[in-house]
Amino acid sequence: IRADGDRFLHTLLACGDGVLPIPLLFPDQVSQLYASLFQHSCGVLPSICTRCASGELAPPSDAIQQHTNSMTSTVVLTLAKRLQDNALCNVTIPDSSGGLRASTSVVVLLYYIALALSPSASTYNNLGIVLSGINDARTTADGIILDGVALARIFYTEGLQLDPNHPHLLTNLGSLLKDQGQTDDAIM
Repeated sequence: IRADGDRFLHTLLACGDGVLPIPLLFPDQVSQLYASLFQHSCGVLPSICTRCASGELAPPSDAIQQHTNSMTSTVVLTLAKRLQDNALCNVTIPDSSGGLRASTSVVVLLYYIALALSPSASTYNNLGIVLSGINDARTTADGIILDGVALARIFYTEGLQLDPNHPHLLTNLGSLLKDQGQTDDAIM
């Protein structure tokens, strides 16, 4: 994909009529995303690594990594929110091919990156909100049909693992369960 990145991107955009397809990932897949994107720097943002005499990248201290990840996550979340607010206004993200149309898929990808960088209950909640509005579906390896609402429930639940009393997560999960006719579960 790296070698043929532009061709791959253009193929995806052609399939989606100018918009990237929406990736439906589970929380554990999102947590692995960061390490996959930055394999050559051992899962650390390359810009904060130093290059050893041998040419290899050496990561900074854990404190610097956490601070940088948190800061970068905040920037990515801000961008996601701006695009989310303007997604219906045909905003274009400039790139080498002339631009990528802002869409729900781009917003979801940005939320995934932010979560991979610095997981938080609020980010799980905001991603769940976006996912709950997605009608696309895919079948998992287990044969389960996964759509945006089912995935939103998973992300709300995962966020509650970080903060069991998060009011927005509790409200949104309860509302989702109520809408699915699971009133008893919504009340709990």
